Amino acid sequence: MKRVWIGIVTMSAFAVAASVAAAIDDAGWRGGPSEAWFVNWDKALAEARKTNKALFLLNTGSDWCGWCKRLKADVLDTPEFAKFASQKLVLVYLDSPTRNPLGKEQKSHNRLIVKSLPFGGGVPHVLVMNAKGEKLGAIGGGGMKVGPYLEKLRGILGADGEKVNGKDAERLFKVGYEKLAAEIAAARAALPPVSTNDFKAVITGLAVVEPSQRRGSKDGIDFVPPETPLEVPFGKTVLFRVEYDFPEGYSARIWMNTVWPREERRNAYGFGVNPSPLYKGKGTAYGFLLLHEKGTACVLRTAAVTTNSDPELDDFPHGWQAATAAVKLVFKSKTGDEDGESADDAPAVSKSVPKGWTEDFEAARQQAAKEGKLILLDFSGSDWCGWCKKMDEEVFSRDRFVREVAKKFVLVMVDSPRDRSILSALARKQNQKLTEKYGVRGFPTVVIVNPDGEMVKSHSGYRNGGPQGYIKYLRELTRGVKWPRKGGTAKPMDL
Repeated sequence: MKRVWIGIVTMSAFAVAASVAAAIDDAGWRGGPSEAWFVNWDKALAEARKTNKALFLLNTGSDWCGWCKRLKADVLDTPEFAKFASQKLVLVYLDSPTRNPLGKEQKSHNRLIVKSLPFGGGVPHVLVMNAKGEKLGAIGGGGMKVGPYLEKLRGILGADGEKVNGKDAERLFKVGYEKLAAEIAAARAALPPVSTNDFKAVITGLAVVEPSQRRGSKDGIDFVPPETPLEVPFGKTVLFRVEYDFPEGYSARIWMNTVWPREERRNAYGFGVNPSPLYKGKGTAYGFLLLHEKGTACVLRTAAVTTNSDPELDDFPHGWQAATAAVKLVFKSKTGDEDGESADDAPAVSKSVPKGWTEDFEAARQQAAKEGKLILLDFSGSDWCGWCKKMDEEVFSRDRFVREVAKKFVLVMVDSPRDRSILSALARKQNQKLTEKYGVRGFPTVVIVNPDGEMVKSHSGYRNGGPQGYIKYLRELTRGVKWPRKGGTAKPMDL
């Protein structure tokens, strides 16, 4: 049986800290790219207060995260960053490696810092704070080179501090990590002992709904018993209703484990879950199944509600199962072309492509070679990604931006909408391949390539400043880049 985990980890609210019996000795702790990095929160905070510098907190996965490695090579290891940091920053390294795991104490330390402070999801993620506990800004991803990265840091350091909410965050700045960890460990030890059987979570209902209904109120949705056979039309999603009852003083998140027969593995793709808070006491939670790869039928046989904890951080066994329901779901495919979608009613050009842009990557390569231009690829999720919409509205769809940037670039929209009916047949065939080829893992992402399809520059995330600000940023980003000669022909290229 193959298992797909759709959810996030379950743990006690107090399970983040291991027992702290003595002062931390970080002599054996593994540090960052250089000796300039702190691995101990208390020492870093003391240094920030002494020097009046900002804390530069890096949440990273050094040995498994590709973007983390790029950030290290493109920014953190450079002399320019080292010089800037020595003057302005106290560097704090919060690593979560997998191939060569950290010791238990350092792992507990790093997780508590990341859990307590307002880090964004995923790695790499940098949080910049002052010694008073105020957030100055954050930088996610690893797509920038050192010049633009330092420019963004200068802007963050010039910003006003924003108060950070949360008891643990306040305690980190007031008493430090060591005392906070000891307080949490003491509170954890004072709770009544529990066993896995004390955590109850049971699937009590299913409903086939529109994807937009997976979030928000569930009022008016009719749920059927989990054993009810259901056919799920193409493009729909399935809600799972889970009733839970957790011991007093403990909280948990819920995993949903989906299982299907081995012979049907080739028909089962990816599923998603609605990010959930830590649930406490007794109540109702909802998860959803969403077929990411559209076009092939998926049969779901079993769904298990599971809670689990990290065995290195608390006393509970890892991966215990709370309840199983034998559900009978069949995800129906949409008949049509080889990608599982009908091209008969596809628009000639995707509806999300702005005026002055194209979506034909091959034609863009030939145009760029002929006119001596680079290609700017905008990877977007036009109907669901809020930052993509903001970039499109404020920059990419503006006449001024298109008019100026088109002098040096061929503009190509690579959209990944949830409503794939807005895509042309060409976009359905090429966009996912382009996303994979250039390693795009988040939206919005801009990738600049030459006519032969070789990546020149890239960056991820929203940038403010409107058309003029972005045009200025593009000039700086491409400074020193070798531009192609006019009158050329792009080399053959396979996606």
